[in-house]
Amino acid sequence: MIKLFIVVFSAIIIVLATSFNIVLPVKEMPSMTNEIENLNFIYSHNSTNSIISNNTGLQSEINNTLSNLYSKTIVSGEKSIAYIGVFRDGGSCGNFKTLHVFMDSEDGSDCESEKFGWTGDSYVDGYGNIHLYFCLIDAAYTFYVTNVDYGVLWLGSYAHNYTIIRDFDNEDGSNSNSADIDGVPINGSYYECSFDIDTRLVWYYYPKDDAYNYTNFPPSLGICYGVLGRFGCNQGFIYSDDEDNNNANGYSISPYHEQHILEDGINTRLYFSKASKCTYP
Repeated sequence: MIKLFIVVFSAIIIVLATSFNIVLPVKEMPSMTNEIENLNFIYSHNSTNSIISNNTGLQSEINNTLSNLYSKTIVSGEKSIAYIGVFRDGGSCGNFKTLHVFMDSEDGSDCESEKFGWTGDSYVDGYGNIHLYFCLIDAAYTFYVTNVDYGVLWLGSYAHNYTIIRDFDNEDGSNSNSADIDGVPINGSYYECSFDIDTRLVWYYYPKDDAYNYTNFPPSLGICYGVLGRFGCNQGFIYSDDEDNNNANGYSISPYHEQHILEDGINTRLYFSKASKCTYP
């Protein structure tokens, strides 16, 4: 009976937390989920004796919470993992996870979003919307300063010499922005990046230093990939036509450094370079 009371109490706590948007600690979720599973077992096998057998509303809430809890736990756990993002090329990230960022560009016939040249698997669709595909690499992986400017997406806490932040004011009307990691949707903030009706992308920027050579770049990841950059024999750009009305695009680089791999303003141009040794820039 005591065990049953604990199980029911745990279930009620989660239901109430869900109803009032209270965030429970991620570490507690798996154990509480197990308790709800036990509750479901008791309910299904002892429906005539269970103290909740007459409360179908509570059971329905418990079932709904349980069905949603797994996905919420996955997303919450996913957001605790820091990654470096490189542009996917060739349709696969191998053993790495894939991040897909969909940005709803300015609507209407005057939308000027475009793709030019090499951009890996990223593209502009027939409606002028932007699809960015990244392979997510362990954040502990080391990229090096070399004799070319380049940048990689950063999904983690600030901890780098140079950081570029770009805020995209995406389409305001009927916005359909989305982002997912291997098909699991992510919404809101992911460390310093943000995926909502507007998009914030944070980049680690490596300014060129002529004292270094091209020998150690690009790092071998076992996959084909690209970075923000304007070097090599495979280059291109994606131009994002951002919201026209009351445009709220934002840009910063800290510490300040002149760079030429991303153009800001009321619209955005991202420059792509394939990370391969072909012709030195």
